[in-house]
Amino acid sequence: MVTKTQWLFLKLMFRLEEEGMSNILQLYLQKTENLLYSRCSLSKVEPVTRLYVAICKIEGDVNRVRKFCCEAFYHTEDLAVTLFYAVLTSWVEIFPMQDDMKCYPIAEVIVQLVHLKTIKKPQYKLHALKLLLNQYYGYPKERADRDEFLKDLVQKYLSRSW
Repeated sequence: MVTKTQWLFLKLMFRLEEEGMSNILQLYLQKTENLLYSRCSLSKVEPVTRLYVAICKIEGDVNRVRKFCCEAFYHTEDLAVTLFYAVLTSWVEIFPMQDDMKCYPIAEVIVQLVHLKTIKKPQYKLHALKLLLNQYYGYPKERADRDEFLKDLVQKYLSRSW
């Protein structure tokens, strides 16, 4: 889900890679991470993220996008919501369905982080993200009990049942 301009830019970067300008795609991915982690503006988050995801999707780099999402919640505060929404609407397979989440404890953590957010401004897309997580991925509408959640998470970590 990239714009026509983003698609042309993406094709140009791949063409430059083919013509010998090595690592231009990796450079873009690194620059994007640096930009977003240094608290860029809300208006830049979605278009930059969509292009980032498009590159990773073409290269099949699922783990880089998953890591990108996790780091966003650490580095970008409320912008992580917009970033995560852009990722999920660009590449739905990047995040496990609720039924498969037992193998991905980090998914449980991210869902709980989303539920802890209290952003009121609609441009951050928190409500849309919560609906997407509930209606498409099957996650609960409400956050989990903190004590039970932590107990289960620690138990999974200690038993490495994931």
